[in-house]
Amino acid sequence: MPGLNLDFCTLLLVIILLSLLIAVAARRTAPPEPTSDTSAPFTVLSLTQAFEPSSAVLWQTQLPALALVASSGKNGLATTELQPIYRSLLRQYPELYEGTSFGAWVRFLVETGLISVFGTTVTITEEGRLLLHYLSRQQLTGRARGRINSR
Repeated sequence: MPGLNLDFCTLLLVIILLSLLIAVAARRTAPPEPTSDTSAPFTVLSLTQAFEPSSAVLWQTQLPALALVASSGKNGLATTELQPIYRSLLRQYPELYEGTSFGAWVRFLVETGLISVFGTTVTITEEGRLLLHYLSRQQLTGRARGRINSR
């Protein structure tokens, strides 16, 4: 019964492939593992708001971090190198960052798709580059408008 063996092998192969697909899909949709960080999540902003004039100014606060990560190239930089920027933001904008830890802020940048973290290395994503470019242009345009209006 060679035909039966071929059908059985095909069925077995299909079952294995489906099992692998289900496992991959489950890994992608699994909720993030809980961390020991109990600070408030940094959820004031959503990426879609970055392109709305009324809230784009809030995204300007992310420019220094995005610029630093982008300047590190494809190799990225150590996550800890972002801590001085976080501390500066905490001092400058306590209403946005109070009660939020460094880890929660980094998670916010990851969850909005602006950066990726692999181990202790941070790299900028394509979305992060696009937002950095957009906000940098907006900032330059605003400065130019300010010079024109102040004449």
